[in-house]
Amino acid sequence: MLSPPRLDRDRAEWIAIRALGAIAEDRVRLERFLSITGLMPGSIRACASDPRFLAGVVDYVADTPGLMEEVGREIACQPADFAMAQYALRELPASKPRPGVVRLPIPPRRVS
Repeated sequence: MLSPPRLDRDRAEWIAIRALGAIAEDRVRLERFLSITGLMPGSIRACASDPRFLAGVVDYVADTPGLMEEVGREIACQPADFAMAQYALRELPASKPRPGVVRLPIPPRRVS
């Protein structure tokens, strides 16, 4: 029996953080991200330490038409890297809610 592949959670978090950085570096992308999520610019740094927020960032990048390709080029990641990150970050145990941490209000990824 084959064992499941080892998920590299550190790499998944790195991809999410780099994707968030790519969003933040572009004013138009950042405004759209903040508008959709309802986050304030000052709260992003606090949220970035939460694996569920990072999973939401990767979902947002993967689900926004054209964004995965743009961000992928900028951070040297392929679509398969984003898929691995989505899977790996979903497998993290849920952390306890922390005061001052805003949850990313993006719905779960839809499978069509």
